[in-house]
Amino acid sequence: MTIRQLADSDMDVVLALWNRSATLDPMTPELFEEKVFDDPDFRAEWALVAEEQGRVAGFIMGLARNFDDDKVGFIKLLAVDPALHGRRRRGPRSR
Repeated sequence: MTIRQLADSDMDVVLALWNRSATLDPMTPELFEEKVFDDPDFRAEWALVAEEQGRVAGFIMGLARNFDDDKVGFIKLLAVDPALHGRRRRGPRSR
């Protein structure tokens, strides 16, 4: 599996992935753009895509916001391809 930064060319695939994995919270392209790129705390380096065998397998977007005098980090969006749920890892790190 490869983890890389979200690219503009990923948007259609990531939105489709979101809508397959979050069936009770679907998004339009406009809403997805608002949630990701229009967030005032958006940082491109915290929007990541996981690829497996050349296809997008997951997406995560993290943020850091100021609350009172503290900066708090959290995951805003997370989606994993439902077809990959429950798969077991293979390789040396699977133990």
